Amino acid sequence: TKIMKTLITLHEKFLSTGQRSGTLIILAFLMLLATPTFAQKKKVRKIDKVEMQKRKAEGRIIKGNVSFNNEALPEASIFLKGTNQGEYSNSRGNFTFPLELINGDILVIEFLGFEKQEVKITSGTTFLNIVMKEEQESLDMVVLGESGSKKLFKSKRKKKKKKE
Repeated sequence: TKIMKTLITLHEKFLSTGQRSGTLIILAFLMLLATPTFAQKKKVRKIDKVEMQKRKAEGRIIKGNVSFNNEALPEASIFLKGTNQGEYSNSRGNFTFPLELINGDILVIEFLGFEKQEVKITSGTTFLNIVMKEEQESLDMVVLGESGSKKLFKSKRKKKKKKE
C-alpha cells in the first residue's frame, strides 16, 4: 500500500504538469506489479529412452475434454506434471495426450482465468472430462485516470476462504 500511495502521488504530479509519458510509465509499472513472474525457471525432467519404453509397454493414450458451464475451452494447456510433455485442447475442447500415460501420472490442466487442476491417472482412466472452475479474483486497486475518473483494477490474488 505504501508503494501504491507513492505511485498515485507521482501520477497526480505528472497530471498536474501535463506529462503524459510519466503517466504511461506509472501505468506500465502498475501492470508489471500485477502480473505474475514467468521468468522463474521450473525444474523440468526429460523422459529418457528407458522410461519411454516402459510407457509404450504399460501405458495408454488418454483422451479428454476441457469445458466450463457446458462450453468448450479451446487452447487449454494439458501437460504431464514435472515435464515439458503436453498438449492443448482443440476448438471443441477435446485433446489426445501425445504420450502414453501410466498409473500414478498426474496431468495438470490450466486455462487463463481458471483454477489450475491436477488429475491423477488410475488403471481405469481412458477418458477425462475436465470441468474448470473460475479463479476467485479480488478488486483491490483504484487507478486514477487523466480526467480524475476512477477505475477498478483486478488483481490475480485469490480470496482467502474463511475457516469454519
